[in-house]
Amino acid sequence: MPNRLRDELKNLLVRVQRRLPANMRLVQEAFTSDHRHRVMVRLNELQSDTFYVFNEVSSRAFADALVELAESRGQGVLTVSYPLPGEFQAQRHRMQRMANKLDKIRVLANGRVQQLSGLDSNFEFVSIVNNPLTRFRVVIHETARPMMFVCQDTQRIESTDVAQNLGFFTFNADVVGDLVDDLFQMERGMALRLETFDRLAILHQTTQRINRELDSYARRIDHAIEQAKRRPDLLTPARFERIITHAVTKMEELKTIPMRALRQMDRRRK
Repeated sequence: MPNRLRDELKNLLVRVQRRLPANMRLVQEAFTSDHRHRVMVRLNELQSDTFYVFNEVSSRAFADALVELAESRGQGVLTVSYPLPGEFQAQRHRMQRMANKLDKIRVLANGRVQQLSGLDSNFEFVSIVNNPLTRFRVVIHETARPMMFVCQDTQRIESTDVAQNLGFFTFNADVVGDLVDDLFQMERGMALRLETFDRLAILHQTTQRINRELDSYARRIDHAIEQAKRRPDLLTPARFERIITHAVTKMEELKTIPMRALRQMDRRRK
């Protein structure tokens, strides 16, 4: 990771950490398990472009930290979503104070436009009442060094008992640009999903599956080699070759999983 991105990552995570109590410094990595147990990652070890499972407190902490970071940078276009009814009203004065520091602030709120009398001209308000965007919490800062946090409320989709949000943060300009395009489509009712978010989630999920499978086959090969050293009489050359050939074949098959997953997703959209 380039030094600049490493600094951006550290700056963001430090700001998030200030907002969380000491007993919430672990975040679950999405789509990953270790012997069927959840994989928890320390807050200061989180990586960009990696999906995590956030609770409501940690997702708000990330969103607020990114807004604060955008304010400290100045300039650029800041897009902030407030998916809960009345949520924007609690942040309105903060947004007003930030108005003269940024080129533009776009607010996507679960509320009505008439709430906004007296706001500066560089504000754009988009009502997302009854819009699928109310399932997402999004903060995007569009500058020469863009950054974004986005998470989806999976409880509303799967009706789970525990509130959780699936999401990630990124400093990748291409990913930010694609999500901005998707937001434009959803804001105007031209799409029901953030397609880039869905595609990245599928790719990350399948990548995690591939990594687990590769680790499994690597362990089998290592075990076969150790067994051959200890008891060459139990592992004939022919059997050893079959183990290696099978592992290599499966590894090659694993490479096709991401593309198959994306093709399946494309068929579902049609």
